[in-house]
Order: sequence, then structure tokens, then C-alpha cells
Amino acid sequence: MRDEVAGGGGGGNGGIQLIMVNNCGESVWPGLLGTAGHPTTQSGGFHLGAGEEATLEETAGWSGRVW
Repeated sequence: MRDEVAGGGGGGNGGIQLIMVNNCGESVWPGLLGTAGHPTTQSGGFHLGAGEEATLEETAGWSGRVW
């Protein structure tokens, strides 16, 4: 799986986009966790099928972990 962070995007709101691409031949379940004071989106994780891509819009200054 490849993840990219695009700063300054976020649909013009000054936020960021997290773009996750599953280049594996099987499903993966990316996990997300906002650090203290930042929201955890997607209920902490989601399913990403083989060859699928997901773009998540986060607020400006979002801080967290993706694995």
C-alpha cells in the first residue's frame, strides 16, 4: 500500500488530503489515529480492496498516524 500526503489541498479549505492506494493483490485495512486534540477519521480504519484508492480530507494542521 502507498500513502501520500498532499498539503494545501483539502478542497480549497486549507486542509490536507490523505491519498491511500492499495497496490497489493489483496485487501488491506488502513488504520488511522488522530493525535491528542485531533479527530480520528473513518472510525479509526476502513477496508481498501485490491487496486482501490481512497482520498480522505483532513482539516488544516491535522496530526496523526496512518498505518
